[in-house]
Amino acid sequence: MDTHTCVWNAVVLQTVICGIIVALVLWGGDFRSGTGKRFAHFGPGTTDVPISAMGVNISSWQRWAVLIALLVLLEVVQTYTHKHYKRWYRYSVRARGESGMSKSNTMLMVTMWRITTFFPHVFKFLLVIATQQLQFLLPTLLARICTSNVIDYNTLI
Repeated sequence: MDTHTCVWNAVVLQTVICGIIVALVLWGGDFRSGTGKRFAHFGPGTTDVPISAMGVNISSWQRWAVLIALLVLLEVVQTYTHKHYKRWYRYSVRARGESGMSKSNTMLMVTMWRITTFFPHVFKFLLVIATQQLQFLLPTLLARICTSNVIDYNTLI
């Protein structure tokens, strides 16, 4: 099987699986009460659906906008830096064993990367788990897709 067919099959299969999951959630979900209502809520907290993010009540559109802007900024920075770091690490350090710097500086960069990327990554998922809300995943997904596409497009051309 050629590369084009393999990639096409992979994308189609992932799309089908994603469609099945979304269909099952929409078909079986009760978005009018309880967890379903909380999950499908968009915007700042209300009396029915209070939102507290790491101890901060998100009860106004201003606080909500600040949180969404922070999430988008985090995702853009993480996607941009991840693309460049991983390319350097994968194709220079691991593949050829050369980083363009001393071993101690390379190890310092690798260690700092692992430490500093851990906390923002965990923050985003803790926010979603703690609030039980989809609204905090969607802006980061869109930011990741846009940032990745810009970088990939400029790399391909």
